[in-house]
Amino acid sequence: MKRIICLVSVLLMLVFIVVGCAENPRGTFGPAWDVGVQIPLVEYEREDIRDLLDDEDVEFGENDEVVEYHYSDLLEEIELGDELDEVEDELPQVSENINMDPIEIAVDDASFEETLENIPAGVSGSSGDIDQIDKIELNFVQEFDDINFTSIGLADQGLNITLTNPKGSGITVEEFKLIFSDEDGEIASLDVVGEDADYEGNLEPDDDAKAELINVELPAEVDVDIEIATEGTDTGDLVLDFSFDEIEANKATDLDVDNADIEEDFTRDVGVDTSDLQGSKSIKFAAGQFKIEIEDESDFDFEFESFELGNLSQTGNGIIDLDRKILDISSLEEDGINFNLKVSAESPITFDFTKDFMVTGGFEGAEIEEIKIESLDDFSENEEFELDDLEGTINEDGDTIDDLPEELADIEFSDELKMELIFAGLTELGLEIELEDFVFEAYNEGEKLIEKIDLSGTYKENISLTKDDNNLLDLLTNEDTDYIEYGGDYRIRQIEDQYAKLTPDSQIDIEFNAEVPIEVTLTDDIEHRLEPEELDDNICEDDVDLIKDGIKNARLKAEIDNQLPVEVEIEIYVARISDYADDEDLEDELYRDENKLATGFDLAARTYDADFETPFEVDDADRFTEDNLYVGGKIILPVDEEEEEMKFELRSNDYIEINNLYAVLTAKVNQ
Repeated sequence: MKRIICLVSVLLMLVFIVVGCAENPRGTFGPAWDVGVQIPLVEYEREDIRDLLDDEDVEFGENDEVVEYHYSDLLEEIELGDELDEVEDELPQVSENINMDPIEIAVDDASFEETLENIPAGVSGSSGDIDQIDKIELNFVQEFDDINFTSIGLADQGLNITLTNPKGSGITVEEFKLIFSDEDGEIASLDVVGEDADYEGNLEPDDDAKAELINVELPAEVDVDIEIATEGTDTGDLVLDFSFDEIEANKATDLDVDNADIEEDFTRDVGVDTSDLQGSKSIKFAAGQFKIEIEDESDFDFEFESFELGNLSQTGNGIIDLDRKILDISSLEEDGINFNLKVSAESPITFDFTKDFMVTGGFEGAEIEEIKIESLDDFSENEEFELDDLEGTINEDGDTIDDLPEELADIEFSDELKMELIFAGLTELGLEIELEDFVFEAYNEGEKLIEKIDLSGTYKENISLTKDDNNLLDLLTNEDTDYIEYGGDYRIRQIEDQYAKLTPDSQIDIEFNAEVPIEVTLTDDIEHRLEPEELDDNICEDDVDLIKDGIKNARLKAEIDNQLPVEVEIEIYVARISDYADDEDLEDELYRDENKLATGFDLAARTYDADFETPFEVDDADRFTEDNLYVGGKIILPVDEEEEEMKFELRSNDYIEINNLYAVLTAKVNQ
C-alpha cells in the first residue's frame, strides 16, 4: 500500500512539472491564472429627498407627508401696533381748577348795635372831627363768643348794616358812609346813604337805610369810621345795627369750625380733552391706573367717596385700576370726570375759597391691549400718531421673481398648486386694502414686456393668483419669460360699518406665497450630483501593477436601496484631477462625459437589491493606475419616453442609499 501511495505522488509531481513548463498564452513557458482586484469607491452614501431637492424653499413635513415647494416673498411689512406707544404717551391728563362753596357759620346772637347820640343838624365830617361821633370798634370774637377766627372772608351772605333815623328826630341824613380798617389801613368802605348807596334820597326821620358788606375779608377786630352829612332844625339820635342773617365765609384764618357748617360732600365734574383720541371708539387696557388728586393749601382733608372716568368708576381713593378695563371714548368726551368728595377738618382751619382748588391727574403706567377705531381716517390724521404706513408703494426698487429651483424647472405643476397674494392680519383688524396700479409683469431676456396681470382693486381677503383672470402661472410658464417684476401702490382702509382694531402686535404683512405639492409630471430628467471623494488611498501599488498587466473583466457592484417613487439611474465618474480652483470647479472637472466610468445602474422604484452590479469597459480600468483620482456619481430620475405622462408624488421620507460600491476587476497573470 505504501508503494502505491509513493507512486501516485511521483506521478502527480511529474504532471505539474510538465504543465508548468508548457507554453502559456503569452508564448512563454509557465503557469497562467486570474486574480481578482477590488477597489472601494463609495463606502456609504444616502441621499434623501431633501438632498435631491436641495432648495431652502422646499418644505418637508414629518414622517410620510407630501413634500411641498414653498416660495415666499415679503413685499411689505406694515407695523401698526407701534403707534399704540404714541397713544399711551398722549393719553389725556387733567389739570383743572374747581371752586368750593363758602362755609356757613352758625351764630347764636348774630346782631349788635351802636347808638350815635345828639347828632346836630347841618354838620358834615367824620368821626374824630365831630365831637358827638366816635369810631366804632368791632370785635367779632367778643361779640360772637361761640366762634373764633383771626380773619374771615365774607361771601354773598355778608355783614348786614341798618341805619335808623328814629321818629321825632330833628335831623335828616344826607350822607352816611362806613370805613372799615385795621392797623394796616383801610379794608373796605360802604355807602349806606348817599349818591353811591343802594338807599335813594335822604334818610328822613322814622325811616331806615340798609346796606350789606360782602366779598370782603375782615379781621376779628376791626375799626369802623363814620363819614356823615346832616341837615335839619335840631339834634337827633341815629341807631346803627350790625347783623348777620348767617355768616358765609369764603376765606378764613384760624377759624374755629365747631359751629361751621362745612359741606361734607360735594360733587364736581371736570372736562377731559379727547382731541388726541379722535377717531377712537374705545380703549382696552392691559395694565395701569388713572389717578386724580386735589391740590390746595387749606387745612381741609379731602377724601374721594366715588370717582368716574367716562364709563369707568371706582369707589374710594381716587384711583381707577385699568387692568382689563374698556374705556369708552365717547363717554369720556361727554361725561369727563365726575367725583364726589368728602371734606373734613379740625380746628382751627385756614382756607381761601377765593382761589380755586386744582384737580390734577392722569394715566399712570397705562398699557393698551387693544384700541377700537371707528374712523381710521380721523385717527390717522391725528398729528400725534404718524400712521404713514397706511399707504405706500411696494417694490420701489424693482425686485423680481427670477429664481425657481433648478429641479422644479423640469416639472409641470400639480393641480393642487396654490399661489396667493397674502394680506396677513388684515381681516383680523377690520381693515381692507386698496391696490392701485398693482401688476405682475413678465419680461424676456431683452427686457421687453411680454405679458402682465393687473390686480388693482379693493380686497378684504387674500388674492388667489391661479384664477383665470389673474393667473400668475401663465407668466411663470411662458417659455419667453426671463423674470417677473411686481409692485404698485397700496392704501389701508377701514371696512365700511366695521370698527378697526389695533393691538401692540398689530401688523399687516403683504406677501407673495406659492405652495406646490411635489406631485408632479416629470418632463425632463432630474440629476443630482454626489460630492467628489479622493480615491488614492483606496488603491495599493500591487493592484496598480496587476491592472497594468491587463484586465479581462470589469464590473461595478453595490448594495442599493431605492425608496424613491420612480426608477433611478446611477452614473459613476472617475478621473485624474490635479488642479482645480474650488469645490464647484472640482465638480465641473469630474462630471465631464469623458470621465464617466459606468452607467446603467437602473433600479426600479421602491426596490432594494443587495447584489446590484453592472459592467464597464475594461480599458477604463486603466484610470485606476493614475494619481490624484477622484470618484463621484450622479443620481438621475429619468423620463420614460414611452409613457405620455410620468406622475409621481414625493414624500418626506423618500431616499436612495448606496452601500459598499466598489470596482471588481479580473486581472490576467501570464495570459
